[in-house]
Amino acid sequence: MSNQNEPIPRLQYVYRMEQSAFHIEDTHVVRQVAGFRMLSNPLSLLPFSLPLLRELGWKNVFKTAVKLLTPRRYFFTVLCDGRVAHHGWVTIGRCRYYQVEPEAAVVGPVETNPEFRGRGLATTGLASIVAAMAKKGFKIQYIDTADTNHPMQRVIEKCGFGKPVSTYPRPEAGL
Repeated sequence: MSNQNEPIPRLQYVYRMEQSAFHIEDTHVVRQVAGFRMLSNPLSLLPFSLPLLRELGWKNVFKTAVKLLTPRRYFFTVLCDGRVAHHGWVTIGRCRYYQVEPEAAVVGPVETNPEFRGRGLATTGLASIVAAMAKKGFKIQYIDTADTNHPMQRVIEKCGFGKPVSTYPRPEAGL
């Protein structure tokens, strides 16, 4: 149930980063400590099936496996204490809400388990996926968030995206 005093999101802020070279610091250490994993096919889910089943349920794990059959999609997760603390998606060259270059990586949606918020795991997850995608050769990356989601805006800024490059009206449902 949402608080009546919370502002209603009206816009999505779109962030774009173009990296000329891989430059995210300490991501190797971050991955080891926080348990970052990037999955690119349904079989890559198997070693993480128990934590994913506990946090996401059968239906969402099945959906994740099916989505990973789609070319140019990646799922990432940050495990903490054997649990899924943060997870999200990356799609290459496609976004249903705004235009992107065919070689761009679009991060999102992402979600942090409420029990793990405030520990820097969203920053760890975003920095790690940005670094992983840059290593794969995807130097242009996008992410968007609601105009009222100030914690995520800080995470995006910490990861080097800077200020929003555009906005679009937030769809009423589905985000």
